[in-house]
Amino acid sequence: MLGLAQLHKYQSRAVAHVVRHKASMLWLDMGLGKTIIVLTAIMFLRAIGQLDKVLIVAPLRVCQTVWAQEAKGWSHTQSLKFSQVTGSTKDRIQALFTPADVYLINYENIPWLVGIMEHYWTKETCPFQLLVWDEISKMKHSTSGRGKAARKILPWFHRKVGLTGTPSSNGIIDLHGQFLVLDEGERLTPRISHFREKWFYLDAYVRKYMPFPDSKKQIESRIKDITLQMDSKDYIEMPELSVLDLKIELPPKVRDEYDRLVRDLYVELATRTIEVDNASALSMKCRQFANGHLYHTVGNKDYAKAHMSKLDILDEILAQTGDQPILLAYAFQSDVAEIQKKYPYAVNLSGMQGKELVQTMYSWNAGLIKLLIGHPASMGHGLNIQHGGHYLVWFSPPWELDLYAQMIARLHRQGQRNTVICYRLIVTGTVEEVMYRTLADKASTEDSLRRAIGLSSNQGEKI
Repeated sequence: MLGLAQLHKYQSRAVAHVVRHKASMLWLDMGLGKTIIVLTAIMFLRAIGQLDKVLIVAPLRVCQTVWAQEAKGWSHTQSLKFSQVTGSTKDRIQALFTPADVYLINYENIPWLVGIMEHYWTKETCPFQLLVWDEISKMKHSTSGRGKAARKILPWFHRKVGLTGTPSSNGIIDLHGQFLVLDEGERLTPRISHFREKWFYLDAYVRKYMPFPDSKKQIESRIKDITLQMDSKDYIEMPELSVLDLKIELPPKVRDEYDRLVRDLYVELATRTIEVDNASALSMKCRQFANGHLYHTVGNKDYAKAHMSKLDILDEILAQTGDQPILLAYAFQSDVAEIQKKYPYAVNLSGMQGKELVQTMYSWNAGLIKLLIGHPASMGHGLNIQHGGHYLVWFSPPWELDLYAQMIARLHRQGQRNTVICYRLIVTGTVEEVMYRTLADKASTEDSLRRAIGLSSNQGEKI
């Protein structure tokens, strides 16, 4: 069993950062051990009498499979008692009032939790002293339901910690909501309207808020005192990552239909004519077309076939990789249906919970599953599946950088023994090319921000 002596110097530094600041932000790459860093800080604060109970807000799967399991693997944290405030309303209430040290709840249940806390407690009687936001980027929208609800109880907590590896996946405008739930607006103003007015202007052409030339530096200077950022490449030995773009040319007639869809907002397929209601819905239909199947209407589960080009390429990948397991990221349920129709052995991890999820992860890591598929939104956090394979196929990309980065990190992380091969299936001349360019631009912006915030990131301790 691991103990305090096994913490790396960079992890001890991060623990000190959390202990030193009443509000702290950790921008840590995947694989740097953010969970044990916070657990160690919790134990230290408890030891010096500054902390009794902790509330951790995290993605559901992380609540179920990460925190308690990590604590059991370290001698100095194994005594912590956890309570999962998940499941039915009855189960959540029971878990919330079960004696424990650390309480875990998923983001979707924040409004419910706030209502319960306001009913039973006040700021003076709140049992929690520390609030931990695991994947705090999920709080980037300060005007969302969960954001508005959370603001009601922020003053109840003496300490707050935010954790993420992708703080600005859509640009620095994402930062407002995240820092708001840490310092209640001290650094980036209490209101999103003030934040925008101070550091952004509305670009009428693209209908998007864009930062003023000096905004990035000004924002960086305001948040750097409580923000610690670490890149995995500076502290741990990472496996190689090879990204291979497989360009797909649509057959001429299919290409004509795609162009018609873009131009005229309708497409004539062999079994059905499908229309797009408006220009704003066009992007989604173009994504579906690129994958090979289009839904008849919004909210309708029925779909029509446009082409099989991506499945044909997947055939080649499966043949070339032989018995090697493959992880595949999909976008639509029509992708799932067609993939599982063609490859009945494909296992869809998305939606799994409990024992089924644990057993599937075990089977994958044991090399018993040839094709494991999942949606990035449900597979991006809390899954340690790097031991099962080193091939990743992007059947379709997401727009969100955090989903893209987190999905790759399921395989490209410490403990992976092989070069990770990432195949990206890209239909040329379609929205997919725009999506990958957008992801590259977002990554560049985020890297720039993290480098600016970095505290001696070039002095990493190699493991």
